[in-house]
Amino acid sequence: MSPDVLAVFIPITMIFGTTAVLITLLYLRHKEKEQILQKDFSAEEVVRLFNTPKKTGRSTALLVIGILSIFFGLALGGAISLEHATDQKHWVPMFIFAGTGLGFVVAHFVKRKVEEADRLKEKNEVSL
Repeated sequence: MSPDVLAVFIPITMIFGTTAVLITLLYLRHKEKEQILQKDFSAEEVVRLFNTPKKTGRSTALLVIGILSIFFGLALGGAISLEHATDQKHWVPMFIFAGTGLGFVVAHFVKRKVEEADRLKEKNEVSL
Protein backbone atom coordinates (compact mmCIF):
# COMPACT_ATOMS: atom_id res chain seq x y z
CA MET A 1 0.00 0.00 0.00
CA SER A 2 1.43 3.39 -0.95
CA PRO A 3 2.15 6.02 1.72
CA ASP A 4 -0.36 8.43 0.15
CA VAL A 5 -3.21 5.95 0.52
CA LEU A 6 -2.08 5.07 4.03
CA ALA A 7 -1.99 8.77 4.98
CA VAL A 8 -5.65 9.09 4.04
CA PHE A 9 -6.70 6.18 6.26
CA ILE A 10 -5.00 7.48 9.42
CA PRO A 11 -7.45 10.37 10.12
CA ILE A 12 -10.42 8.23 9.07
CA THR A 13 -9.37 5.50 11.51
CA MET A 14 -8.85 8.05 14.28
CA ILE A 15 -12.31 9.54 13.72
CA PHE A 16 -13.98 6.11 13.71
CA GLY A 17 -12.07 5.06 16.83
CA THR A 18 -12.99 8.22 18.73
CA THR A 19 -16.62 7.91 17.66
CA ALA A 20 -16.74 4.28 18.78
CA VAL A 21 -15.33 5.17 22.19
CA LEU A 22 -17.83 8.03 22.68
CA ILE A 23 -20.80 5.91 21.61
CA THR A 24 -19.68 3.11 23.94
CA LEU A 25 -19.32 5.59 26.80
CA LEU A 26 -22.80 6.99 26.28
CA TYR A 27 -24.31 3.52 25.91
CA LEU A 28 -22.70 2.22 29.10
CA ARG A 29 -23.76 5.32 31.04
CA HIS A 30 -27.34 4.82 29.84
CA LYS A 31 -27.27 1.11 30.77
CA GLU A 32 -25.91 1.96 34.22
CA LYS A 33 -28.73 4.42 34.89
CA GLU A 34 -31.26 1.94 33.53
CA GLN A 35 -30.01 -0.78 35.91
CA ILE A 36 -30.17 1.63 38.83
CA LEU A 37 -33.75 2.53 37.98
CA GLN A 38 -34.72 -1.16 37.70
CA LYS A 39 -33.74 -1.71 41.31
CA ASP A 40 -36.45 -0.79 43.77
CA PHE A 41 -35.20 2.52 45.11
CA SER A 42 -37.45 5.20 46.51
CA ALA A 43 -37.79 8.49 44.64
CA GLU A 44 -35.59 10.32 47.16
CA GLU A 45 -32.80 7.73 46.81
CA VAL A 46 -32.87 7.99 43.01
CA VAL A 47 -32.73 11.80 43.14
CA ARG A 48 -29.88 11.68 45.65
CA LEU A 49 -28.03 9.13 43.51
CA PHE A 50 -28.30 11.11 40.27
CA ASN A 51 -27.67 14.54 41.82
CA THR A 52 -24.26 13.83 43.30
CA PRO A 53 -21.97 16.87 43.29
CA LYS A 54 -19.60 17.01 40.35
CA LYS A 55 -15.88 16.83 40.97
CA THR A 56 -13.81 19.85 39.96
CA GLY A 57 -10.72 17.78 39.17
CA ARG A 58 -11.45 17.77 35.47
CA SER A 59 -11.49 21.54 35.21
CA THR A 60 -8.15 21.86 36.98
CA ALA A 61 -6.69 19.11 34.78
CA LEU A 62 -7.79 21.02 31.68
CA LEU A 63 -6.29 24.18 33.15
CA VAL A 64 -2.95 22.42 33.67
CA ILE A 65 -3.01 20.99 30.13
CA GLY A 66 -3.75 24.45 28.75
CA ILE A 67 -0.90 26.08 30.67
CA LEU A 68 1.52 23.36 29.55
CA SER A 69 0.40 23.73 25.94
CA ILE A 70 0.90 27.49 26.04
CA PHE A 71 4.39 27.21 27.53
CA PHE A 72 5.34 24.42 25.11
CA GLY A 73 4.14 26.47 22.13
CA LEU A 74 5.89 29.63 23.28
CA ALA A 75 9.11 27.71 23.92
CA LEU A 76 8.96 26.01 20.54
CA GLY A 77 8.22 29.27 18.72
CA GLY A 78 11.01 31.11 20.51
CA ALA A 79 13.46 28.29 19.88
CA ILE A 80 12.68 28.11 16.17
CA SER A 81 13.04 31.88 15.86
CA LEU A 82 16.34 31.84 17.73
CA GLU A 83 17.56 28.89 15.67
CA HIS A 84 16.90 30.77 12.43
CA ALA A 85 18.56 33.90 13.79
CA THR A 86 21.76 32.20 15.00
CA ASP A 87 22.03 29.13 12.71
CA GLN A 88 22.72 26.89 15.71
CA LYS A 89 20.74 23.67 16.15
CA HIS A 90 20.75 23.28 19.94
CA TRP A 91 18.05 25.86 20.72
CA VAL A 92 14.95 23.75 20.03
CA PRO A 93 15.59 20.88 22.50
CA MET A 94 16.86 23.27 25.16
CA PHE A 95 13.86 25.60 24.90
CA ILE A 96 11.37 22.72 24.77
CA PHE A 97 12.70 21.22 28.01
CA ALA A 98 13.09 24.58 29.74
CA GLY A 99 9.72 25.93 28.58
CA THR A 100 7.83 22.76 29.46
CA GLY A 101 9.56 22.61 32.85
CA LEU A 102 8.63 26.22 33.53
CA GLY A 103 5.08 25.39 32.42
CA PHE A 104 4.92 22.53 34.94
CA VAL A 105 6.06 24.83 37.75
CA VAL A 106 3.57 27.57 36.83
CA ALA A 107 0.76 25.00 36.39
CA HIS A 108 1.51 23.52 39.82
CA PHE A 109 1.20 26.88 41.57
CA VAL A 110 -1.89 27.90 39.60
CA LYS A 111 -3.58 24.55 40.33
CA ARG A 112 -2.75 24.85 44.02
CA LYS A 113 -4.19 28.37 44.09
CA VAL A 114 -7.40 27.27 42.33
CA GLU A 115 -7.86 24.28 44.64
CA GLU A 116 -7.31 26.49 47.68
CA ALA A 117 -9.92 28.94 46.40
CA ASP A 118 -12.35 26.05 45.82
CA ARG A 119 -11.80 24.77 49.36
CA LEU A 120 -12.44 28.22 50.81
CA LYS A 121 -15.56 28.56 48.68
CA GLU A 122 -16.87 25.17 49.86
CA LYS A 123 -16.07 26.06 53.47
CA ASN A 124 -17.97 29.35 53.16
CA GLU A 125 -20.96 27.58 51.56
CA VAL A 126 -21.05 25.00 54.36
CA SER A 127 -20.87 27.65 57.09
CA LEU A 128 -23.80 29.61 55.61
